[in-house]
Amino acid sequence: NPYYVALFFNSNYGRKQLLRISSGAINPVITRDLFKSILIPIPPFSFQQKIELIVKDAYNKRKEADEKYKQAEVLLNKALGIEKLELKDEKIFEIGFDEVESVLRFDADFYKQIFILSLNTLKNGENKGIFSVKKLEEISKISKGIEVGSDAYVDEGKLFLRVSNITEREITISDNAKFIRENLFNELKSKYKPMPGEVLYTKDATVGIAFPVDDNFNDAIISGGIIRIKPHDDLDQYYLSLVLNSILCRSQAERQSIGAVIKHYTYFKIKDLLIPIIPKETQRQISNLIRQSFNLRKEAKELLGEAKKEVEEFIEKNTNYNRY
Repeated sequence: NPYYVALFFNSNYGRKQLLRISSGAINPVITRDLFKSILIPIPPFSFQQKIELIVKDAYNKRKEADEKYKQAEVLLNKALGIEKLELKDEKIFEIGFDEVESVLRFDADFYKQIFILSLNTLKNGENKGIFSVKKLEEISKISKGIEVGSDAYVDEGKLFLRVSNITEREITISDNAKFIRENLFNELKSKYKPMPGEVLYTKDATVGIAFPVDDNFNDAIISGGIIRIKPHDDLDQYYLSLVLNSILCRSQAERQSIGAVIKHYTYFKIKDLLIPIIPKETQRQISNLIRQSFNLRKEAKELLGEAKKEVEEFIEKNTNYNRY
């Protein structure tokens, strides 16, 4: 059964074999012949079918979660009046000297038409009364992360959350994730532990990604590449995270970032980020869709964890699993 086999490769015993036969320190690879040598325990077909049903259920929930998130994006774009807006990244364009801003930025990237059009869209929307526009520092409390240094990393402990762990829809913990000792976590948590109701926001490398923190968020300390945003009580965190991920805010982040190879969006520039504020009822609708999306994604992850656990328990009870 392909669902069982796929889950086996994601189990501790499948991953252990893959690690053992791989070669290369920086970019590990596995040859085709070695891959063929992997040992796969074959359980009764009824067990494989059971795993298939769980995995399919998880995939369906994940698909539904993506649909809910997409609905929220469509609703936001409609509320902002940008559902038909086409923002193209033109390679060739020209501007007049009178259009050069007082910040004395003369680099061409700063004046890309996609950036100018996004700012004009914000101004026009506010002028027409479609929404109001506030600076991020006016509607939230902003605080920085910290760098603990590589010497503080341990194999097991509390998560040290970095930019690479954050996406718009989930926190990912890969093999490259970093952890710190619990005593260091306890020293830092009062200032650097994300709390429910906040929004995490990336300011280095991949800038402008926002993720809302809810009650299901595990303990972690945020790195220096991440900003914690605590919206005021009259602003919904799920709405804020989605609008920060929108083209109107993401283009501002990209425009104000500096650095040719690794981008940096400075703390002081982030405070001036312009946020469109739509009516409360629409914020509530968007928030409900995002919450549903996140809950479905959580359920899908739990189902996959359940199926993985069952596969590992089968191997432990029914095979000489030290071989795997």
